[in-house]
Amino acid sequence: AEPSGDRLGSGVVAALLKRAPTVELRGIGGPELGRLGLQSACDIHDLSIMGLEDLWQKLPNALKIRNRLISDFSRDPPDLFLGIDSPDFNLNVERRLRKLGIPVMHLVSPTVWAWRGYRVRKIRKAVDRILVLFPFEKSFYEKRGVPATFVGHPAARETAHLSKEGSRNLFALVPNQKIVSILPGSRESEIRHLSSTFVASIRRLAEADPALFFLIPFASGRIKQQFLSLVSLEGLAGRIRLVDGQARECLAASDVALLAS
Repeated sequence: AEPSGDRLGSGVVAALLKRAPTVELRGIGGPELGRLGLQSACDIHDLSIMGLEDLWQKLPNALKIRNRLISDFSRDPPDLFLGIDSPDFNLNVERRLRKLGIPVMHLVSPTVWAWRGYRVRKIRKAVDRILVLFPFEKSFYEKRGVPATFVGHPAARETAHLSKEGSRNLFALVPNQKIVSILPGSRESEIRHLSSTFVASIRRLAEADPALFFLIPFASGRIKQQFLSLVSLEGLAGRIRLVDGQARECLAASDVALLAS
C-alpha cells in the first residue's frame, strides 16, 4: 500500500518471473508491479493511511478492499499469497487465507524486535514464512518459531554504485556547491500536512545561506502535482530543482537532507 512496498515487491516478482515467466500476477500493487504485469485490484493510494484523519476517511474503503481481496482469493485460490509490508492490512488477509490452505509468505518484517513484540504471535499464525531484509531478523524469528529467509535489503544493491561526484554530475550541479535534498514524503497525507513546513524551511535556510541549493525528488507525478498545488515556490528560482524520482541519487549528491519519514 506504499510506493516503498511497490518497489520491494517488484524486485521479488522480477526475480520470480526470471525463473517462472508464465506466473500470473493478481492482487494489489503500484506502477512498479504494474510494469511486471500486475493489474492492481485498486489504487494503492486508497490503502495509504497515516494519522487519524486518514484513518477516518479511508478505513471504510480499505476494509471493503480487504474483504473483496479475501473473497476473490477464496473463490479462486492462488498458488502463493505474498503480502508486502503494510502489516496492519496484510496480516489479517494472510491469516484468513492461510486457514483456507493457501501458502502465505510475508515480505518485510514489522519492527517487532523494537516495539509491539506481541505481533510475533500474529505473524506466526498468519504466515508460512517471512522474508526479512536484515540478517539479525532471521534468527529473531526462528527463535520464536517463525520460518524466516534473509533476502537482503534492495537499497544495498541499488546504492552500491552511487557516489557524490557521480550523482552531482548527473544533475549538472556546480562543483563544491552545498546541496540540501528535501524529501517531502510519498503519502498524500504527508504532502498535505508537511508541504508548507518544508517550503518554509527551504526559505529560512536559503535566506540564512545564499550558497545553498535544494533538490526535491518526488515519488510520483501525482505527489508532485499535489505538492505544487499546495505551496508557492515564488522567489526560489535558481535555488531549487524539482526531480522526478531519483531520490537515492539526490541523497547521494547532498550534504544534508530533510525527510518526511
